This record gives sequence, structure tokens and C-alpha cells, in this order.
Amino acid sequence: MRALLRILVFRASPAELSASRNLLILLIAGSVGIGYLAAGILPQPGPVELQLLAAMIVTLGLVYLALYWRGLLPRFNQTASAVFGTDLLLSLPMLLIQLQVAAVDEAGAGLLLAALTLWVWRLAVLGHVFAEAMDVRRSLGVLAAVVYMIIVLQIVSALAQ
Repeated sequence: MRALLRILVFRASPAELSASRNLLILLIAGSVGIGYLAAGILPQPGPVELQLLAAMIVTLGLVYLALYWRGLLPRFNQTASAVFGTDLLLSLPMLLIQLQVAAVDEAGAGLLLAALTLWVWRLAVLGHVFAEAMDVRRSLGVLAAVVYMIIVLQIVSALAQ
């Protein structure tokens, strides 16, 4: 947990996480669980379970492919744990924002700004994780994070139809 918090503030790399498969499974379950709760607060169109499953599989696949391409596959468990673990931690405040939006039935400017800030922070953290895991410049890590987010959003959006 401490290493995940340090990753969130750019003070640690995925290498500081355990390479345990059990940790990865626990973090995936937590991340998907928070996603399911969030979908219950502000309902999404389409089958939520299928969207969450697809997002999880695509995330694991893209992390695998990126590390395979760079010849760094032994870092898979730690990198995937960093991706799902930081998602889990950043989803908690986002869940609180969604609860506020649901309570007032609209999003005020402050809530939108908070949500946007969390989204940008998520992008920066993913960029940091990818850069550290793949041994590339931070700018390439952020580019990888943007491409990753676009791919996942496109697939989830397609399933929502």
C-alpha cells in the first residue's frame, strides 16, 4: 500500500511493488469492484459487467504487449499491479465525487473541476508507471498512457451501445 501511495506522488516505481500474482489479483478485484460500485451510482448504458471485464482484459493485454515489445516481460506483475492499484486508489475520491453528483442530480463546476483534476492526475500517474516500467522518457510514458486510455475508452464505449 505504501509503495502505491508513493507511486501516486511520483516517488516510487512499479519495481518497488511485490511481483506477487496474489497482489495483482487482489488489486484487479479491488479496481473492478470500485468500477462496479461507480456504475451503480451513475448508471452507464450497456452491460457494465462486460465493460469492466473488457477493460480489465485490454489493460492486462496492453501492459503485456508493451513489456513484451520492450523485452521487459518479467516486470509484468509489478507493472499491472501499479496500474490497477493506482486506479483503485484514485477511484476512491472519484467515487465520492460521483456520490455528490448523484445526491444533487447534477455536477457543479467544483465537482467537474475535481473530476477533471483526478483524471489528469490519473493520466500523469499512468505515464509515470509506463515510463518507469518500460525504461523510456516520461513524455513517451505519458503518450503510452494517452494511447492506452483511448483504446480502453473506445472498447468500453463500443460495448455500451
